[in-house]
Amino acid sequence: MRGYLALATGDYKTAIESLRQAADRGLAVSLPFLAYACARSGDAAAARRTLEEIEHQPNDAARTPALLAGTYAALGDRARAFALLDKAFAERDFWLSELHVSPPFDPLRGDPQFEALVKRVDAR
Repeated sequence: MRGYLALATGDYKTAIESLRQAADRGLAVSLPFLAYACARSGDAAAARRTLEEIEHQPNDAARTPALLAGTYAALGDRARAFALLDKAFAERDFWLSELHVSPPFDPLRGDPQFEALVKRVDAR
């Protein structure tokens, strides 16, 4: 999908447009990526609105803890990001397999809590 590629290349304007279109078509998993794109673009208000939208989604795919943690990390809310990562670990969230490489986790790298989580995930 164009939105994910744009997000990966840092083209947040295109990512936001494409991910919003996907979400409007019912692809709920696009919402966490949209929130992250908004946060990375500097639009914290739009990121928070999207996070609120996610809370009201009937589809659990939109409320994936690890994906949401990346948005909170991008917003600078490290406490919420780590709480969600702990929840992701408890739920065996698939997206934790991306801890080593996924850019949304970059703000958390080097933090002892993050390093401890990586070790726990790797030991599983």
